[in-house]
Amino acid sequence: MNQSEYCPWCGTTVSREKFVEIENKIRSEEKNRLALLEKSLRQSLELERKEFENKLKVDADRRLIKANSDLVETQRKLANLESQLRSKIKQEIENDVTARFTKELAIQRQAFEKSAIDATAKMSSSFSTERQGYEQKIAQLQRQLSKRTTAETTVPSNQILDALRNYFTEDVFAKVRGLDTVVHQVFYKGNHCGSIVINLKVRDSWQSTFATNLRAEQIQTSAEHAILVTNAFPKDRKDVCIESEVIVCTPASLTSLVELLRKTMIRMHVQGLTTQDKDKKMSRIYDFISSETYRIRTIETTTLTNDLLDLDVKENKQHEKTWEKRGLLLMRLKGSLEQIDSEIFSILEDSIPKCSETDNPGEPSHVARRAA
Repeated sequence: MNQSEYCPWCGTTVSREKFVEIENKIRSEEKNRLALLEKSLRQSLELERKEFENKLKVDADRRLIKANSDLVETQRKLANLESQLRSKIKQEIENDVTARFTKELAIQRQAFEKSAIDATAKMSSSFSTERQGYEQKIAQLQRQLSKRTTAETTVPSNQILDALRNYFTEDVFAKVRGLDTVVHQVFYKGNHCGSIVINLKVRDSWQSTFATNLRAEQIQTSAEHAILVTNAFPKDRKDVCIESEVIVCTPASLTSLVELLRKTMIRMHVQGLTTQDKDKKMSRIYDFISSETYRIRTIETTTLTNDLLDLDVKENKQHEKTWEKRGLLLMRLKGSLEQIDSEIFSILEDSIPKCSETDNPGEPSHVARRAA
C-alpha cells in the first residue's frame, strides 16, 4: 500500500516518493540558498574586515605620525634643556673658576707686594751708599764722553754719512737737503722695512725749530723715525732725548741708536705687526730711549768702546795685560748691550707671537763689531 504525504509547497496529497523528491529538492534549494547567503555574508564580512583594517591602518599611521611629531618635539625640548643646562653649568664653572682665580691672584698679589716692599726696604738701606758711587761714576763717564764729543764736533756731516753707509751696507741712503739730511732706507733680505730721516749737521747751540723742521721732513718723507744729531740739547736734557717726536742724540751715540731702531723695524716687519701695534710698541720704545736707564747705558757703552779703541794703541807693548783687560771690558760691554736689547725686545715681544730663531734679524752689536 502506497503511503501518501502532503506537499510542503501546495499542501496537496502526493506519494511518498514524490514527497521525498520534493523534500530533497527543498533541502537542496535551502542548502544552495544558505550557501549563497553564507557566501554573501562572508563577502560582506570580508569587505567590513578590510574597511576596518584600512581604518585601523589609517588611524595607526595618523597616531604614528603624531607620535613621531611628539617625539621630535620632545627631543627638541630635551636638546634645548640640555643646552641650557650645559650653559648654566659652564657659566657656574666659569664663575667659580674666575672667583677662585681672582681670589688666588689677590693672594699672590698681596704676597708679591709684601715681598716687593720687603725687598725694597732691604735694598734701600744699601742703595743710599751705592748711589753716591754711581753718581760719581756717571759724572766721570760724562766728563769722558764730553771730551770725546768735543773732539767729534768738527766731524763733517759727509764723514758721518760715509760711516753709516759703511756700517749698514744692506741699506740705502738718499740725500734730502744737501748733506745735512738723509733718508736711511732699511732693508732685510731684500725687503723694505721702513725708513729713518737723519739730520747730520752737528750743532753747538739748541733751537726748538731744529726738531720741528725735522719732524716736518719726517712726515713729508713718511719715515718711521727722525733723528737729530747735535752737541746742544734742550734745557735739562742731555745725551739722548725726545723732542717734538724727534730723537735728539749726540754724534757718539748715533750709530748705536740707528742700529737699535733698525733692529726694531726689522723685527716688527718680520712679525707682520699692524700699524696700530707698531705705534704702541714704538711709543714704549721711545719712552725707554728717553729714560735715564738708556742714557746711562749709552754713556757706559760709548765709554767702553772708547776704552777698547784706546787699548788698540797700547796693544803692541802690553799684550797680556791688554787682552785680559779687553776681555773684561767686552764682557761688561756685552752685558750692557744685552740689557738694552732685552728692554727693547721685551717691549716688542709683549702679547706678540715670537719669531723663530732662524728669522732673528739681530746683527752683531755696532760696538762689539768695532771692538772685534
